[in-house]
Amino acid sequence: MLSIFAAAWRVILKRGRADWLILAAALLIITLATTLLSSGPIYAAAVSLSGLHRTLHDAPVAAANVQISARIVPDDLQRFDDAVVRVGSGAFAATGGPIARTGVSDSYALPNQQDVRDLAVFSFFDGIENHATMVDGRWPQTMSNPIEAVLSDEAGRLLGLSVGNEVT
Repeated sequence: MLSIFAAAWRVILKRGRADWLILAAALLIITLATTLLSSGPIYAAAVSLSGLHRTLHDAPVAAANVQISARIVPDDLQRFDDAVVRVGSGAFAATGGPIARTGVSDSYALPNQQDVRDLAVFSFFDGIENHATMVDGRWPQTMSNPIEAVLSDEAGRLLGLSVGNEVT
């Protein structure tokens, strides 16, 4: 059994010596292809990073934004928020840029539906009162019981809800 392997290796080595140029070309092609494939992710990361640097460099301070997003569970919210505020405050201290928070929940089925399952998402926006106009009612109070919410005029109309309605 061992003599079969030894004979096979002898044949391979003799053929390799006879066709050394083809083997060298194949080795060179394999090396170049491996190098090209392995440099792809490095190139992609370098391009995206240089694009970010160029955008932040060229944009006026008031127009440059950095968005950080993550999918987190409520128990981790404070820990992540503290870390982002700590790093962001230090990074943007020279510009005085604000840190604004937004959040979007998973989707939930609305109550009292029969066959149709319309889904709703809950979200929040820091400082929304500075960017929207109140049509009716008042802005929600923090730490209220029951939890207060604001709906867009269109969402309230489609859901058949008005000021003072409770959704359970």
